[in-house]
Amino acid sequence: MPYYDLFMRSIIYNLQQAGYAVDYHKDDNVTIDLLKRLDNEGYGVIYVNAHGFTDPDGRVLFFTGEKNASGIEGLYQKDIEEKRIGCFGQEGYLLGYYYVTPEFFALYGNDTRYHNALIFVDACHSANNTSMADVFLDLDASCYVGWTELVGVEHGVSMDGKFFRTMCIDGETVEQSAGTIRPDPVGSAKLAYFGDGGLVLVDAPLRPESEGVMVWVTIVGLAAAAFLTVGVLCKISRMVTRNIRKSRG
Repeated sequence: MPYYDLFMRSIIYNLQQAGYAVDYHKDDNVTIDLLKRLDNEGYGVIYVNAHGFTDPDGRVLFFTGEKNASGIEGLYQKDIEEKRIGCFGQEGYLLGYYYVTPEFFALYGNDTRYHNALIFVDACHSANNTSMADVFLDLDASCYVGWTELVGVEHGVSMDGKFFRTMCIDGETVEQSAGTIRPDPVGSAKLAYFGDGGLVLVDAPLRPESEGVMVWVTIVGLAAAAFLTVGVLCKISRMVTRNIRKSRG
């Protein structure tokens, strides 16, 4: 999917233009163990582009790039028993891939180092309800962004590019940036956010490059069979990422 790489590069570019140093990981490098360590470095932004769904209990779930294989069946037994991790059992390209639940982050994110973070999960149904959002907000994240229903890969990643451009280049808030995003024309998903819509990544008049401040971004990509799942982790200076509400005038 050439367009996918194009839009991912645009997201990386916009972050770099805003003064972020970017490190990109993808596909089967995005493991359960990696997701357990998301909060170790105090990331300011976490972006995940993945397959997702809601289970019969209504929980929002999304896939990793790790597949169950011989020799690791029992590695996550306790997490699976306690419904923090699942292994997809239905036939299709996602067969055998692990997915994570809100309970996963509730346990492994308990160092509460998501302070003021922006969490963006581009996955089907990622904002269908607040089950995943509530966990991150309880862990002190400022805002959670996702899609309400089924969203196509191309539409999702292209709109994500637009969202990050308005935030990183134009200095807009989450609320303002989300307001520029079109619903999916096929799946009817809308971009929604929970938490502080006034959050900004960059104070536009004071770009980090002009202030001599180096900020850090780690980009993590996940792949599930024929389709990609991609995550962006942004470790950023608290001097640059601030919780600013702009006047409604």
